[in-house]
Amino acid sequence: MSLDNLSDEEKAQFEQELEDSDSTAILLGIHAELQAIRSLLEGAQDNPTERLTCATCGETYPSEKQLRDHARTSHKAPTDMPLEDIAEGQSL
Repeated sequence: MSLDNLSDEEKAQFEQELEDSDSTAILLGIHAELQAIRSLLEGAQDNPTERLTCATCGETYPSEKQLRDHARTSHKAPTDMPLEDIAEGQSL
């Protein structure tokens, strides 16, 4: 938060609220927010987004369907081509 954009009255009000605040309550609030952020980040690391890479051109796609559609339209791949032949280093 930048105090430069606040009027003098708003700055005074902000400073008064800060003085009136209990520092323990502020720290507990910050701690709770950090725990929530940490939880979200750990959850994201546990479930990394797997993307499939086209073996022909190297483009990546979030789903097998999108990769197969790309292979058919861009590289004229047959509809029954095994995923192992379409996706680079993938075997589902």
